[in-house]
Amino acid sequence: MKSWIVVSLLIFLTLGSRSAFSSAEPQLMVVPMGQCGSPALTASELVFSKTLRERLGGQLLDGAQAAQRFKTVPRKSLEEVHSDLKEAHEKYRSLFPEAAMIKLQRVFDELNALPGSAERWSMKLDAELLSASISVYQKKFHWVDESFRRILRMVPDYRLDEDYFSPIETARFEKLRREMKSTPRVTLEVQSRPPGAQVAIEGLPLGKTPLKTSLVAGEYQVRVASGSALSVPRLIHLKGNHKLEIDLGFESSVTSANLPCVDDLGNEGTRVDRAAKLGKLYGVPSIVTLRVIHETSGENKLEAAMVTVATSSATREAKISLNEDKQLFRRNVGDLVTFLLTGEANDAVEVKTESHAEAMMPSPAPPRARLLPSDGGEQKGQSASFLSDSKTTARTASRGRSPTLKRISYASWAVAGAVLVAATVSILKAQSDGNQLKSHLQRDGSLAAGDTEAQRLQSRLSSESQWATGLFIGGGTAAALGTALFFF
Repeated sequence: MKSWIVVSLLIFLTLGSRSAFSSAEPQLMVVPMGQCGSPALTASELVFSKTLRERLGGQLLDGAQAAQRFKTVPRKSLEEVHSDLKEAHEKYRSLFPEAAMIKLQRVFDELNALPGSAERWSMKLDAELLSASISVYQKKFHWVDESFRRILRMVPDYRLDEDYFSPIETARFEKLRREMKSTPRVTLEVQSRPPGAQVAIEGLPLGKTPLKTSLVAGEYQVRVASGSALSVPRLIHLKGNHKLEIDLGFESSVTSANLPCVDDLGNEGTRVDRAAKLGKLYGVPSIVTLRVIHETSGENKLEAAMVTVATSSATREAKISLNEDKQLFRRNVGDLVTFLLTGEANDAVEVKTESHAEAMMPSPAPPRARLLPSDGGEQKGQSASFLSDSKTTARTASRGRSPTLKRISYASWAVAGAVLVAATVSILKAQSDGNQLKSHLQRDGSLAAGDTEAQRLQSRLSSESQWATGLFIGGGTAAALGTALFFF
């Protein structure tokens, strides 16, 4: 039984180290540029991203993560979401509150992905009121208050229909209204380029940019639109007065079904500038841009550039042939990835020398892969990039030691030390019991049949020996795990 405790501890430690590593903040994102939806660009991006993920693991922001951060592409239309909302009402009326709440959560998710409009806000209002009614039925009154607050912070004068809502709901709603009227507010200022765009907060249209409004502190979704141009939805945490500036011309050029794709205007400076803006938007310090170019010779090539977001500059840029041989193309993509990460290039990679990292920025120290600080800033005397110098191998670039893993390795060694100490204590106790047992032995070395104390000592000695063996095995495993994680 005791040995299972050791095994469980080691399993927990191992799984914890994996989850800590996988939850590391992404440092890089791939952004296709050009004719978004082009088969050649789409296929090339898939091969490139797969190769890069094999090198960087969780340091690469993949398409699913990118889409989750902003949910820029709704899966359903307003009409379809309205149908789901009606279904949630029906489930509630049929006394299936849990099923209604599950359906309602999906409605909220889809509404958050849709552009702001009076229709969207009307549905959100209906969904919040239904959520409050379900929560009253389930006696989860803190959820009732949360739904009511989300309504009153946007429409302070809203009134519940007393013919539809219960006295309990109406009384709580009015109580919250009085409380929120005396709650201090902060100012949110929204500007856009170009100005005159419609601003929607939590899906409710509030006016055109430049817009200044006062809100209760909290979390809000903000989105602006002008004609067919639509910004990326932003989730802002208002704690004090806040100013939000949105480049609508740029953000409307970003499409996102998986990875965001940016229209290519054909100008290198514009491409780098847009890549840097996208990096700031998604919170990653580096961007790799990909585009398919058509050479004057008639040959198609895949061009990639590593863009440092903090400096809005391309640090390495190269291209490879779009070879019809899939195996050769994958090998060439691997060579291209190696160059972008390390600066090492072979004959398959055509390097654009003027954007080569060594020509544009100092080499980082020490000479191995290094990640950007989490705030995207630069360290004194070093380049704010996780690119390695030209002597670093691609394997090293993909396996720079993680501080998280290092801390876990220390924890593993601590556990190993504690387990080994426990094993030593168990051995000492076993020796003491063994000495006592010797005094019960008969001349022929056997124990008397009726000697219950001797039988008890013998049983305890056997148990302590097994426990000590298990502890030594567990301690050795923890020490080995710590060593492996330290050098990972």
